[in-house]
Amino acid sequence: KGLIIFHHQKRYLDDDIFKLVKINDASTAILDLGNDETNHITADLIKQKNPYIKILSVSEELALGSIMQQRINHVVNPHFMCAMRITSLAKRPSVVTHLDRMLYKKDGVYRIEEVTIKENSTLIGKSLGEIDFAKNLRLVVTEIMIPKGDEYESNFLPLPEHIVMERMIIIVQGRVEDIETLRDLADGQKTWEAIPKDEK
Repeated sequence: KGLIIFHHQKRYLDDDIFKLVKINDASTAILDLGNDETNHITADLIKQKNPYIKILSVSEELALGSIMQQRINHVVNPHFMCAMRITSLAKRPSVVTHLDRMLYKKDGVYRIEEVTIKENSTLIGKSLGEIDFAKNLRLVVTEIMIPKGDEYESNFLPLPEHIVMERMIIIVQGRVEDIETLRDLADGQKTWEAIPKDEK
């Protein structure tokens, strides 16, 4: 499953284009079609084809109406993002360059990633302390997002007694290969029992 970007199309999007880009198999779509109305219409069409896709929309708005919130997951305002970046560089330059070095360094060894716990994951029911991410997975957990109905409750630097549950989002920092191991655990592709443990 991949990422699809719709950028200033010269023709209306139709079934032929959706079939060409395999919209039913995509996990994420980015809409930058020149204006908010076209982005909204396109988001509606895409959701009809693939209800589970995540949609990001480039927009002059900073917020969406309640109807469009059901179709578009995130709104990105380029001017606002640029202003935030400049402000962050002015106030906390070392933090910004730290993230840049980690995210954009050519060797691509370290990353900050989010991992969603799926229903068949063997991590469900275990505490963060029992898993011991730093010792057994060589990862640092910086935040967990606990599902509360359709919303999420954010918890920075979570405590060891927090229990992993289905749909929980875990934000970790570490080596790409270790993050992929966690992703396999979260998806149920690997079991917790099969992971070598550091007994020290």
